[in-house]
Amino acid sequence: MTWVVTSNKKVKKQVTKLPRRIKAALYVLVAEIKDLGPVRGNWSNYSSLGKGRHHCHLKKVWEELIKRSVLWRFNMLGHTKKPPIELRFIGPPENREKAINALQALGFADVSGLIPAGELFEDFKEDSLPGLALLGARTKEGVTQKQLSELTGISQAHISEMENHKRTIGKKRARILGKALKISYKVFL
Repeated sequence: MTWVVTSNKKVKKQVTKLPRRIKAALYVLVAEIKDLGPVRGNWSNYSSLGKGRHHCHLKKVWEELIKRSVLWRFNMLGHTKKPPIELRFIGPPENREKAINALQALGFADVSGLIPAGELFEDFKEDSLPGLALLGARTKEGVTQKQLSELTGISQAHISEMENHKRTIGKKRARILGKALKISYKVFL
């Protein structure tokens, strides 16, 4: 089962200005939330805002890379096997608020200003995502390629090739990297 993660257009605009390694770390965070849910104890400065909303202050994690505080807000639409349904109604304008309140009481949410979190990373090619995830996970843990090589037994040259989309990661390496970087191996696949 996966979680549905959304963001908004303002965040999308901010993401385009981020350094590649920070954007990669954000990609890993979103991938982990989709796969494992919003409770991310393995991320520093990540916490709940209540009502299915969470945030992560990236500045405190990567002080040297970001000069201003960046707050990412994600909305979790629930743990679901199927995508949430979208409803549209036509009716008398004077009953609009009543209809909205009734639907919210049933668990529906106004998502008109939200976008799928995947749209934050549209400028990355699909085949580059595993390498991007590796870069992001390394950034999250503050580990160099050389240090990761020592932790995993995978050569630094191979790690570089994986990050630059010249070598596939594969399930066996993904498990080794996931364990070393304290992250789900699935983000590398």
